[in-house]
Amino acid sequence: SLVEVMRTLPFKPRKSMPFDRDSEFMDWPQLQAEVGTQKWFCELSTLWQKRTVENTNCRALRWLPREIALSTISHKHLEVICARLNATPHKCLGWQKPAEFFKEKVLDQAA
Repeated sequence: SLVEVMRTLPFKPRKSMPFDRDSEFMDWPQLQAEVGTQKWFCELSTLWQKRTVENTNCRALRWLPREIALSTISHKHLEVICARLNATPHKCLGWQKPAEFFKEKVLDQAA
């Protein structure tokens, strides 16, 4: 679960998290209560915030059939998709992989 993943991070990197305004984030109060994460939602007037979330969603959908119900996907399958997403270099990160960037810029600075 998201709560379990967030608990593994140092406090500073998990103190805020952007959410899309869709129904899958209705449980954000639980995340806030259990791990101290403050939420913020994409502002309707700030399209770049929404584009980042949607771009990530589109990348993830590359490995999922369109007609599949998300509730039927195994946790292991989701981990594989996350690993692929985090191992793909991005131009906006200077061609670093997101996992490398996160470790260097967030985790190392939080330590």
